[in-house]
Amino acid sequence: YCDTTRRQPSWTTRAAAPTHLTLDLVLKFSRGSAWQQYLSPDLMSGATRRAEELGYRLEEFWLDDLGWSGSRLSAVLFQRNVPGLIVGPLPAALGHLRLDWEKFSTVAIGYSLARPHLHRVTTDRYQAMLLAVHELRRRGYRRLGLALDANQDARVHHQWVAAFLWEQMHSRPADRVSLLVVKDRQWSERRFAEWFKQTQPEVILGYDPKIVA
Repeated sequence: YCDTTRRQPSWTTRAAAPTHLTLDLVLKFSRGSAWQQYLSPDLMSGATRRAEELGYRLEEFWLDDLGWSGSRLSAVLFQRNVPGLIVGPLPAALGHLRLDWEKFSTVAIGYSLARPHLHRVTTDRYQAMLLAVHELRRRGYRRLGLALDANQDARVHHQWVAAFLWEQMHSRPADRVSLLVVKDRQWSERRFAEWFKQTQPEVILGYDPKIVA
């Protein structure tokens, strides 16, 4: 007898996934805030879907709504037998959260959480800016402007600005446009209009909705 049934190699066999554990997505925002500027809803839904595929449930903790201290949050998560945390981007660069980190396996999204030093996942903003500039030049644009909120620039370790300046350095002097990178409190339509009138870019790259609009 010859069994011709195709079997999966043993190394592809999926181990039994846990069905009773919860992972927590820690968000330093309130649900009613403009958190979409810092974290894509698609990323959240993707994380939820992937957790479910692996047998976990992903629970959201909105810290500004809870108003809990780090020690209380740590105690609650530990009592619930939460094995792992995903820390979402913080509203400001170089941020810090006080939790009992040794109790959890943790990964951070982005660079805004400066302390403690955790494993993190993030977009390659440097490469993204290079691709954007190359595509614009392919379409015939030469004088490119970059307008950013200073906090957004700092939150990504200046990767957008670094790539943009590298491209500017290799442009013709006549095609170079000075950057507009300002602190949120210093932002105004008048300041933007003055920069635009002075530099006359053909196209403007930006991230913050109030700048893009």
